Amino acid sequence: NGLCWMTQNLRITGTISSTYSNFDRVANINVSEYSLDNTDSSYAGHCDGNNSYYVVCSKFGKDGSGNPTAWYNFAAATAGQINGMPNATNATQDICPSGWHLPTGPNTTSGTDFNNLVGNTISGSQSPTTGLIAFNAVNGGTYYSGQIVELETGYWWSATANSEYGRYILSYNNANNGNESFNDSNINRDISSSIRCVKSE
Repeated sequence: NGLCWMTQNLRITGTISSTYSNFDRVANINVSEYSLDNTDSSYAGHCDGNNSYYVVCSKFGKDGSGNPTAWYNFAAATAGQINGMPNATNATQDICPSGWHLPTGPNTTSGTDFNNLVGNTISGSQSPTTGLIAFNAVNGGTYYSGQIVELETGYWWSATANSEYGRYILSYNNANNGNESFNDSNINRDISSSIRCVKSE
């Protein structure tokens, strides 16, 4: 459907500048740069329980195939814009590189970024097509409270709110004897998931 997706999971660490990413440092973040630096000794607790709704959590490691990947909670994915609870606001900024953006999730109207992968319904699901194969899905699972879990599945954030605590995600599963499927679903913002950015028009 004319969209250009990244074919690898986003892997950003250290400090990013608003010049090179898709967030407005003035609107919601009173800093000139945004840090994804995890070297703080207190960082280990950031991914635990309710802390993850308020603070940035990012984790770097290997996906289910042994490839380098990264997991981000929603506060990290949105460069701190969406934090706290409850918060049902759609994200308007993110850590995707300049010229790219966090995809928008599914709904019942045409034009959202997930539609070309899962169809134009909230409960959309498709078996792999040429476009889905080009997406190059990997089973990265999620990171939460010190553990990487669900490595039979891949999850990618969208900017679209599902609830005060949840966001729509794109999910991929090939655990059923190679019967692959893409779906849209939702998970809580305190869980860390993968990111695939979409090229902005």
